[in-house]
Amino acid sequence: MKKLFPLISTTVLILSLSKNSYAQLQNCCANVGFEDSTWTGWQCFTGNAPMPTWTLGAPFTPLGNNVPPGATTNANRQTLLWNQGQAPGCFLPNGSPDPCATLICPGGGNVSAVIGNCQTGYAADRISYALAVDSCNMGFYYSYMAVLEDPGHDSLNQPAFWVELFDQLGNLIPGPNCSYYVAVGYNDSGMVSNPVTSPYPWTYAKYKCWTTIGVDLSPYLGTTVTLTYSVKDCGYGGHWGCAYVDACGSAPLGLEQIDFGNSSTIFPNPFSTTATITFSQPIEKAECNIYNMQGEEVGQYVIHSSASFVIRRDNLPVGVYFYQILSSEGILATGKLVIQ
Repeated sequence: MKKLFPLISTTVLILSLSKNSYAQLQNCCANVGFEDSTWTGWQCFTGNAPMPTWTLGAPFTPLGNNVPPGATTNANRQTLLWNQGQAPGCFLPNGSPDPCATLICPGGGNVSAVIGNCQTGYAADRISYALAVDSCNMGFYYSYMAVLEDPGHDSLNQPAFWVELFDQLGNLIPGPNCSYYVAVGYNDSGMVSNPVTSPYPWTYAKYKCWTTIGVDLSPYLGTTVTLTYSVKDCGYGGHWGCAYVDACGSAPLGLEQIDFGNSSTIFPNPFSTTATITFSQPIEKAECNIYNMQGEEVGQYVIHSSASFVIRRDNLPVGVYFYQILSSEGILATGKLVIQ
């Protein structure tokens, strides 16, 4: 049987979440997920809002201090976190902490990082990682959770968070999943406003729960791409921003699919005889490969000029499987299916 394409192998490792399997995943991208509990492989930068000029330096907490960014407890701006718990400052309308806001990315191993803090100033922080793209890591994931105070300034001077992927020449890699920028109060779709009864300093904060994005880096095989996370306070020195980050397969437990520009849904799921996969955009020509939990190919379909197609169970036993849609342009979509 043909072995699973590396991206789906990554997904299998995520869902099993054993220490050994996650260690195998991290071998594809050494310490990009901070699993060494150090900043090895990462570069740390500081600057000043609203338009940072970045200065390379040592991380504020070289070995981490495992202290989340509270109002007065942590002035450090680049911190490693290795004890799971509730991230401060993210509240539901009833005033209770939002369970989606965790210190460590769900399913992302044992360590995440936070950049920025909940203290005012003109601070700006950036961390970057240079990834040598190979067949093991070209199906790449990054994860983030942003918490930004919203003072209602103009967009340039609002607290902001952004993610970027650059090629080895320093050019921003094209594609909707290769960059993300949010200036709170402006292009902040998906962010949740805290109730006004929230305690200081989170009364006027907005947050976006852990989000995982998949990127097909197969066109960059044999080259080095650079991942950067950046966050800044407001441009007037009175409001803050911070973000929790992780990478390389830090997909949330139970993730149904990763969007590579053409999202897919499967119904019914679980299924017993047939299921239909539907795409957000019609596919001209592609193939769909089905894999089991051991990474072995157990089925293949050819797709021609269609926005959906039917998967048959045939003789497959009950269990969890993964599908991947491939075209000449690379990965179009991937997801999980369950036979019962």
